[in-house]
Amino acid sequence: MSLLLEMFTYPFIVRAFVVGVLVSLCAALLGMLGQMMYSALKGPLGDNMSVFLATFAVCILAELLTRRLRAPATVISFPAVIPLVPGVMLYRTMLRFSEGDYEAGTSALIATIIYAGCMAFAITLAAMLAKNFFPARLREKRTENDK
Repeated sequence: MSLLLEMFTYPFIVRAFVVGVLVSLCAALLGMLGQMMYSALKGPLGDNMSVFLATFAVCILAELLTRRLRAPATVISFPAVIPLVPGVMLYRTMLRFSEGDYEAGTSALIATIIYAGCMAFAITLAAMLAKNFFPARLREKRTENDK
């Protein structure tokens, strides 16, 4: 126990702990926001468009937060989109194939691939937009101003 307390006397350990807690909290809140957006948009827009918009919103917000926290974007965005992953759709696809209903299995597989593709496209689009349109990290700005 004394070793653990001694570790927290170092500033970089304290900073790592605080950033870890903040990153975890941000990822959890963004995951909740993404699931709420998906649930609200699923009725009017359908599965694919709602998962695209929810994933895109979560990833854009994650990109903005990571610039403030000085953490990699994937540390927040990937855990935040986990609630949107089509686990039930994948289970039903495998179930149809294991029951021998290949037509329904193929249909479910195509729907699952389209759903996952919408998520992948939203993640990629958010990362590209963030890289090109959002300001650089705060640390890099400070070094330019100090010169």
